[in-house]
Amino acid sequence: MKQSCYAFLIAILAVVMLFSSCRKEEDSDINVATVLTAKMDGVLFTPAWALASLHEDELLLGGSSTSGDLNIRLGSPIVVGTYTVQSGTEDYLYWYNNQYNFSYVANPGTIIITKYDTINNRIEGTFTGTMMATGATVMNLTNGIFKITYQEIN
Repeated sequence: MKQSCYAFLIAILAVVMLFSSCRKEEDSDINVATVLTAKMDGVLFTPAWALASLHEDELLLGGSSTSGDLNIRLGSPIVVGTYTVQSGTEDYLYWYNNQYNFSYVANPGTIIITKYDTINNRIEGTFTGTMMATGATVMNLTNGIFKITYQEIN
């Protein structure tokens, strides 16, 4: 009797292991952390919060910290690729420095979209720029990275 109970338990365990090993792997891109970082003249900017929205093919993303606010805007069409931002274009990189109360706009700058997932509303990329303020003050924005889920607004 003991042997038949052990055989039955072993058979149940084998069936459970068989079905549990055949599960489909879940998409690892869902529920990924939000990243928005950059260096402003060599000083790391990591915002306390970061948000992104997409409205009528206009992507806005940004973040804020005690040191300042960083905003990125891309217009239509949004695709994987390289965007040049400069004076006279609708796309921009914008930095507001809280310490000095200066606004900076990239002129020129580059935004590279490396991933654009319209199913999971996720966008990833990098950015750099020579940030210009009124009075010809220059700040170098380097090592910019974003990996963020955007909210679609109709």
